[in-house]
Formats: sequence, C-alpha cells, structure tokens
Amino acid sequence: MSRFYYLFFIVFFIFSSSKTFGQCTIEGPRNGCVNDIITYTIKSSAAPASYSWNFGTYGNSSNAAPSIKVTATGSVTITCEITMSNGSKCKDTHLLMIQPNPVGKLAIDPSSNLCANGNRVCLKDASTKGAADIEKIIVLWFDGSTSKTQKPLGLMCRSFSGAGTYSYNLEVADAFGCKHNSTATVTINPSPKIQGKYSSIPYCDSVQFCFDGLTNGGTTGITYEWYNNPGKSVISTSNVICKTYKAGEYGSFKCKVTNSFGCPDSFYFYGSAPVRKIVAKISGRKFCKKDMTPSNAFFASNEFLNWYINGKLMGTYDTLPLKMISHGWNYVKGEQLPPCKGVVYDSFYVTDVTASGIAFNNVRAKVIDTVFFLDVGSYSPGTKIYRLWSFNDDEADSCTTSIKQNLNPWQNCNYSYDSLARHYYHKKKCFEANLYVYDSVSGCYDDTTIEVYRYDYCNELISPEIVCLGDPVIFSMTKAAYYKAGTLNFLYTDTGNPRNVYTLKPSPVLFYTYSSVGYKSPIFKRFYYDEIVWKDSAGKIVIDSMRKDGWVSDTFFNGVLVKYRPNASFSLVKPGLCPPWKTTLKFMASTWEDPDTMVVNWGDTIEYFTNYSGKLGYLDSLKHQYKKPGIYDISVKLKPKQGCTNEYFGFLGIGTHMNFTPELNCNWRRVKFNESVKMYGDTNEIQTDSNELFWDFGNGTYGVGSDPIAKYSKTGTYKVTLKYLKKGGCSDSFSRDITLSGPVAAMKNAPIIYCSELHTFYDSSYMSGVTNGDFITKRIWNFGDGTADLFGTSISHIYPTGGTYVIRLVVQTNKGCSDTIYQSLKVLGPEVYAKIGTDSSGCPPLYIRFDNYSKQCGNYIWQFGDPMNNIYSTHADTSVSFTYTKPGVYFAKLIGGDSFFNPNTGNRYFCSATYPKTGDSALMIVVYPNAITDFEMPDSVCPKMTFEIKNTSPVPVKEYTWKLPNYTQNNIPFGSIYYRFEDTGTYAIGAFPQLDTSYKFCPDSAWKKLKVVQHFTSFVHDCKKSHAPAIHFKNTSVPQSDIYRWTEMNPVDSSQKDLAYSRDINLQYNLDTGKHIVCLNTTDSAYCYYRSCTTLIVKNYLAIANVFTPGTDGFNDVYKVPFDGYQDFEMKIFNRYGERIFYTTNPKIYWNGKVENKGAELPSGTYFYQITFKEECHKEKTMINGSVNLLR
Repeated sequence: MSRFYYLFFIVFFIFSSSKTFGQCTIEGPRNGCVNDIITYTIKSSAAPASYSWNFGTYGNSSNAAPSIKVTATGSVTITCEITMSNGSKCKDTHLLMIQPNPVGKLAIDPSSNLCANGNRVCLKDASTKGAADIEKIIVLWFDGSTSKTQKPLGLMCRSFSGAGTYSYNLEVADAFGCKHNSTATVTINPSPKIQGKYSSIPYCDSVQFCFDGLTNGGTTGITYEWYNNPGKSVISTSNVICKTYKAGEYGSFKCKVTNSFGCPDSFYFYGSAPVRKIVAKISGRKFCKKDMTPSNAFFASNEFLNWYINGKLMGTYDTLPLKMISHGWNYVKGEQLPPCKGVVYDSFYVTDVTASGIAFNNVRAKVIDTVFFLDVGSYSPGTKIYRLWSFNDDEADSCTTSIKQNLNPWQNCNYSYDSLARHYYHKKKCFEANLYVYDSVSGCYDDTTIEVYRYDYCNELISPEIVCLGDPVIFSMTKAAYYKAGTLNFLYTDTGNPRNVYTLKPSPVLFYTYSSVGYKSPIFKRFYYDEIVWKDSAGKIVIDSMRKDGWVSDTFFNGVLVKYRPNASFSLVKPGLCPPWKTTLKFMASTWEDPDTMVVNWGDTIEYFTNYSGKLGYLDSLKHQYKKPGIYDISVKLKPKQGCTNEYFGFLGIGTHMNFTPELNCNWRRVKFNESVKMYGDTNEIQTDSNELFWDFGNGTYGVGSDPIAKYSKTGTYKVTLKYLKKGGCSDSFSRDITLSGPVAAMKNAPIIYCSELHTFYDSSYMSGVTNGDFITKRIWNFGDGTADLFGTSISHIYPTGGTYVIRLVVQTNKGCSDTIYQSLKVLGPEVYAKIGTDSSGCPPLYIRFDNYSKQCGNYIWQFGDPMNNIYSTHADTSVSFTYTKPGVYFAKLIGGDSFFNPNTGNRYFCSATYPKTGDSALMIVVYPNAITDFEMPDSVCPKMTFEIKNTSPVPVKEYTWKLPNYTQNNIPFGSIYYRFEDTGTYAIGAFPQLDTSYKFCPDSAWKKLKVVQHFTSFVHDCKKSHAPAIHFKNTSVPQSDIYRWTEMNPVDSSQKDLAYSRDINLQYNLDTGKHIVCLNTTDSAYCYYRSCTTLIVKNYLAIANVFTPGTDGFNDVYKVPFDGYQDFEMKIFNRYGERIFYTTNPKIYWNGKVENKGAELPSGTYFYQITFKEECHKEKTMINGSVNLLR
C-alpha cells in the first residue's frame, strides 16, 4: 500500500509540475522588507490575454506586472491566474516572506551629564536586529561628523555649547538588505546660575546678614539647600537665610540650588561683623568758627544719635549741627537711640576774631579832606593780631603805611597797618575800603567793608528818573546810610500825597508803583543819633540841619516822571504752504502816545520808521514777503523821544517742516517710518493725502502714503528721502541716513541632496552692525516636511521622499532680537502627486479618473480604497480610472517609488512616497446613497373624503414635491399631507425629494395609485299585510360593502338603537305598533360611510270607541281613533240629522265634543262617524262606519 502512495505522489508531482511550472511561473523575490515595493511578473507558454492577481491583504490586480507595497511582517501567498489567447487557463502560486526591518537606536548612557554646565552626553548602540544580523551602521552626529562601521558602536561622548535640543541620525542595514533610518534628539537642560546677594542690618552690638540665593537661567522649579561651611546637614530649604554676627565674628554658608531638570549650582557666602565705632571726629581740639562751614562735618556717625552740647539736648542727627556750637569750650555727648546704649563723649574749643571798623568824614563830606578809618574790634587776651587796611583806590600809591614802624608816614598809600588809618580820595565817586585782621595764635581771621561816599555821586536813596505807568519804582538806600540810620526811616513817595509813607527799616529797598502819570517828588526822612550833618557850598540841601529831635530830611535831586507805555501789540496773518509767502502785520492798538521811532524786525530784515510823531497812531498794518521757509521771530519796538519804550514780540512759521523717524527694532528686514509734516512753528500735523507723500527707501524700492513699511534684504546704511507734493503745486523733501543692524540669519546648504540621505545643515548666521553686547543664543530649524523644530548650530536631517522643501532658520539673541531666513532645497527622489480629473462625488455607479502628476518614479501602485481592495500597478505616469458601484466615502492613494544611488553613503536606496499623506483627503471620493422615497395612503377612498398621505421615506430630506392630479405642491416639509377627490376614478400620486448641495443623496421618486369609488346603500321590505307583523328587510346596496349595521331611529328624539350587523334582517314588531324608522348603515374597505332609511307604520287591530265624555277632568275628554300609520286618512262625524259636525284628515287631531272643535258644545246623544283610509301595500281605500255616544 505504501508503495502505491509513493507512486501516486510521484505521478501527482510530475503532473502538477508539468501543469504549473511548465505552463506559467510567477517571477519575483521571495524575501522582502517591511515598506518595500515589490514588482511581480509571470511567464507563460502562450501569450496571455488577461491576468488575475491576488495578493491577499494587499489587494487584487489585473496588471501584467503589478507592484505591491508590503507594510507588515509575515508570509504572503501570491496567486496569479492567466487566460491564454487560445482560451486555456493557467495558475501559479508564489510565497513571499516579509522580513522585519532592524531598528537603529542610540541610547543615552547613564554616565551622561545632561545639564548645560559641564555637560557631557555619551551615546551607546541600542539597535535591535530584524530577521538577520546588522552588518552596517552609519551615524551622522549633531556636530556634522559621520562614522561608518560594520560593527555595533561603542560608547561615544560629545559636549555641547549650551542648553538646547540637538539631533543625530542613525542608519542600520542587515544581511537581507533591510534598512532603518532614525532621527533622535538629545536635550541639554538649562542649568541654574546663582547670582547671590546679601544684605546687612546693623544692630546695637551686632550685624544681621541675610543671604539670598537669587538665580537666573533654568529657574523652573528651583529648590534650595543651605549648609554651614563646613557642614553636611541641610539647615534650611528657603531661598533666603539670615544670621546675626557680633562684632568681630564671621562665618560662611554654602547654598545649593537644583531646578526641575535636576541641574544644580552652588555658591559660598561669607559674612563678618566689624568692630563698630559709633562716632568719628575730625582731628584737633581747637577750631575757628569761620572754618566750621556746613560742608565740613565736625562730628559724624553712620547712624542717627541724640546729640548733647554742654548738657543740653540739641536733637537727633547723623552729624553734629554747626548752628548749635558756641564760642569757647563745647562738651559733646552722642547717645545711640534705644534700645542701643552706646555713648561717646568729646570736647573742643571754638575761637574767633571779628573785624570791626568805622570811618569819619566819609559821607558827603563838605570839606574836601582825609577820611579816617578806626579799627574798633575787641580781641581776646593771648591773641596776636595782624591787621591790614585796603582802601581800593586805583589812583593811590601801591604802598603801605605804619605809624609804629615809621613806614611811609606821610605818603597817601593804598594800604595801612595802623589801627587808626587815614586816606585821601581824589575822585568824586563811591569807594569801599576793606579791613583784614588775623590772629596768628589761633590761625583765625576776619574782614569787613566800609563804604565811602563823595559829593553827590552817591545818593543815599536811588530812584529812576522816568518810569512807565504800571512798572514799580525801586528806591534803594546805600549800605552805609542804611546801617548808620536809626530805627526810624520813612519815605514819602510824593510831596503831593504825604499819606504814602513807608518805613525803609529793616530793608534798604522799597518797590512802589505809581497809579497815575506825571512828575513825582519823593522825600526821605531819617533819624540820626550823633552824626555831623552837612550842606553843600551852593546851599543846596544835602542833609538838612539836624533838629533837636534828631530828624533829618533828604530831598532827591532826581524826581520821578511817570509816563504812559505805548501799546506795540500786533497779530500776524499766516501765509499759505507755497511761495510767495506774504504776511500782514496788523496793529491791535488804536492810538499811541507820540512815538518818534518804530523798529519792525521781520526776522529776515529790519524796517525803521522815524519822525512819525503824531502819525504812527494811524497805521493799521504792515505787509512783508518772505523768500525762505522757517520760523521767524518778529518784534515791533516803539521809541518816543521822551517817556517809555515798549516792544511786542511774535513769531511766524513759513513753509513746511518735515521729519520722519524709523522704528529700528530687532526686525531690521521690515522698517516702519513715521513721518511728521508740520508748518514751521505749528505743533499740529498737516493732514496730508496718501498721494502727497512719496518715499525713496534708499534700497531701490519706493513707497507712497503715510507711515509706510519698507523691506530690506540686508543690513547697512541707507539714505531715505521723503518728498511732500503740496496741493499748491510746490514740494518739499527731507532725507536722513538710517543704519540697520542686528542678527542676520544665514545657512550653508547643498542645493541638491538625495532622498534618504543623512545630510547636515550648518548655520552661518552672524551679527551685523553695532551689536551693543548682543549675540546669537538660539537657532531654530524647521525643514518644511512636517517634522518638529530642532535647535542647534548644525542639524542633520533625512528627507525620505523627493521634492522641493523650504527650510526655515530662526536665530534669536540674548536681547530678544531675531531674524528669519527661508531657503529652498531640492531633494532628488520620488515626488508623488495626483489629482482627480472628474467630479469626486456623485451617484453610483460613479466613474473616477485619476491623473498622475508624479515625478522621478519608476513604479506606481494605485490603491482605490474600495471594499474589494482593488489595486492597479503601472510603470507609466498616465491617468487611470475606476468605477465605484456602492455608496460610501473612499480614500484613494498613489504609491510611487524608484531606486537611487547615494554617492555620499555608497548605498542604493529604494525611495518611495505615498500621496496623499495620512489624514489628507486630497483623493477622497464620495458616492452618494439614493434618497429613497416612499409614502403610505389608502388603496381606495370615497369622493369628497379627506385622507392622509404619510411620507415614510427611510432617508428623509427637508422638503418634497408632490405630484397630484392636475396639481403640484412644492417645498412641502417631510411629514404628511391631506387631500380629497370630488369625483370617482383611478388617480396616480407621486413624491420627489427636493435636493440641494446640503443633501448628499441621489434623487429618487415614488408613485402610487388609488381608486375613488361611490357606494349606493339601499334595502326593501316585503308588503305582507298583517297586524303586529314580522317584516323581512333585504339589502339591495350596490356594490356590497364590508360592514353592515341596521338601526332603528326614534322619530321623536332621533336617538337610535342597533338592530343587527347582517346583510339582511327580519324584524318582529308584535304589538309595537306605530311609526318606525329603519336605517341601513354600510362601510366599505375605504372606510366610506353610507346610510339609507325608511319609515314603517305598524298597525294593530282597529278598536274604535263607541262612547266618550268630553270635559276637563282628564278622563276620556276627547274622542280618539287608532289610525296612526295609515295613508289617506279621513274622518267625518254627523249628528242624527245627517249634519257634519267634525272633519279631520289627521288622526292625531281629536274631537272634543264641539262643532268643528270650536263651536258650541253638542248635547249628549248618539253621533255617527265615517272613516276612510288606505293600508300600506294596498291601492284601494277602506271605509268604516259606526256610532259613538256623547255623554256629559
């Protein structure tokens, strides 16, 4: 048996091999790596007519050489069935093993220091292999260096320039050729930096030091640890620690700070308290008071003390107040303020000399004679005085006299050593003589001044000759007269008004304003003690003779003339913006008081108007024309021959003044200019139009309008010009140089790189112009491919796909300035891009054409995203199409790839790209579902019956259109409508959804028919003649209905009762005689309701009474006959004479015993009746005769 199986296996194998591999064979790799794009073909013995590929989870294809992109490890069974041109078929199976890629990784070794201060980063290889061992490793480090090895890397350490995030790249490849590229970053954390400061607070006998661990940089989450130095135990965790040292003590602390990154810093603080002196004194114990000026601190301390001098509290000061010091010995005590108790004592001696002298024959001397000077100073015992008189006479001999030394005794010298000196003054003027005294023992000196007055050149009271009305007159007494006068000094400002008396003591100056014009004669009176009073030789009173009471009157030689001041005020008319600039000066005063000369200063010329006495008062205005723009100071001065002058000032701005200021900040590439256009002398801006300002930015660009922004491509100095084109046709311009400086972002980069290449980008930024200590501290890179920003001076990066990318580099400085540069980079590799060439949304079946715009790709895989996972592979970049048959949202993708040789690494890479990227809906197809429409209504209805048409669409829309017979209703909301038909027939009703762009559905409609039918309800009953009969009712309705209901209605109140629900009925009335209304009610399938009724009279045996008693007692008052329900009723009553006395055709009208029921009452007796009637179902009438007895 086993031999049979073996033989069967050989035969089956030969048969299978011959059938599969002999006719068609799949060709392609049996091993691949994750994310590889693999192409397969099939060889056959005959020409294939069609292909059917199945790649399992990777889709299906009908291409001759399809490609797939494998995305997960494992095995893939590939099958292909082809149909030959001769009609035969062939099928082959191929097994693909997808190998995992190795994972390249560098791990940070624990020995690394990731803090900025002393940073050291060590990386070690932590790569994991895939299905085979790693054979090749390439590392592109953050500093631009590259290392290649065939073995795993050892420990590699690097240091960084500062805090930041730095990148590095790693590429690994294994024996299967599977590769992996990774980019990783390492972050160097900022380190804190203790700036450290301390403050000291002095106490009475100690100093408190507070140490502050102030930090900057990396200050997030700072924690503090304080240690005594030396010491290992933490004594505080606050940011400030304080300790008090007594005088002469010292100590130190160590402060350790750690931020949230775990980066530390340390600082040592030292503190000591010096031995404290409360008071420091200037050397020496004797002083001249004249030398003790406020600028020289006699006693000083570094704190406020309570000062005592000679036992008396002077106050609390930080220096001893000089005003408290007296001559002689001064005993000083300085006492600290509570609670301190420090005290210091000292003493010093203050000495002084005082120069004091008087002069004789020195005030308005009558006799031209010598002036005598006497030193009257008092000096302390033990002093040694040296004196010197200086007469300050420039005509005297430059020599010195001394009687004691017999030095030039008879010569008129300018100097003298004598205590009683004399000097002769020649000139008639005022002089000042000086006395200098010096004590050689104490070293103190002093000086004084004595004034000398000669003749009438030195009036003791000085006043002006002419003053303007409203201006004060200044009366001033000479110093000598002031000091020699008594305590009573009076000035009469005008002899005509003796009441205006003012006291000149204690001030030698008086200001007085006269209230009227004219000549004024002031008189000065003063009181002398023991002075000689003189008169001049002409008898003119210089000083009147002294009265017994000591009063002397002085009459001034120069009286006061008070005159009006002319009004020189004016206004100016401002000229226009453009030349000629003409102005008008308008005088504001109506008259002037005899001006003789007027001087007009226009600012560029001066005009004189003379000999206009009596004429200038009539001038209204003056005109002037300026040639140049600017600000002109204008004045008008009036100068009368006598009296007061007056001058009025004004200014006038001519033309425009222009200026602008650039906003020079960190962003030198964009500079905003703020202009200022004003009239000269005006603070308000001129309102300019945008088309009046023209700018030349100095870099070949121009602007128009207010506050423009200019763009500059490089730093440097530029001449910027602003031109103002005025409405009057003239123009002004203003230029100034601006200098642009700051950081300039720049990078070095190759213009073209390859996909998957490990490439390093280098920063070449620099500071341009005046930096003022500013420098670049941060560089931020963005590579334009969606990856995160990176930091560093050199950054390595991998672009996995081709295309043109814009790299952005931002540099920032320590002062917050920044600059940005953008640079395009061409990456050689697949650039995959596609568009939908047809409408991307519609109703099924939806035909979509995809247009391929990719570049640098040799293979393409279209993934249509449909439920069948159809793919299409091609080597051409032509358009493809696909038809979507089911509603839904589909996302198509295009994968393109090709192989490239990278000379930088010596490797060949297969780069691929997918469009669109994940999350991008660029190739989104929407197939709308049908807006299924349906409604419900009856199959049949009755005429004139309102019925409901209910919209039951499973996919409702907002509004519908209803097609009704001969009528269309639009914009009907989803829900029910109501309608009715007037006539019978068969009708069609349709519903259509109203779709707009907000409804993503395809249109649909619904039509239905209904019948409008009319039912006729009727019945008949038999005509059997019987009393209290049983009557048969037969239903004769057309057509027959679904529901029947027989009822009987009360003829009095119309109430009804149900009888039966059958088609026909039999009714048994028995003794229930009278009028009966029988109805048949029918309801059909359309719930139409119909009704038919008939009236029946049910009769009993006729029993006619033969006696009645008319009256009002309620018993047998009228004569009744039971003929209700009969037809053609007629009753006649006759008396015995054959006379008719009553007649009626209504059986319900009864006889009351009177003639025709209204005449005279008939007597008792026998009366005769005749009754005729016709029964139902009988054609002939019946007559009944009889008699009735009337009893009263």
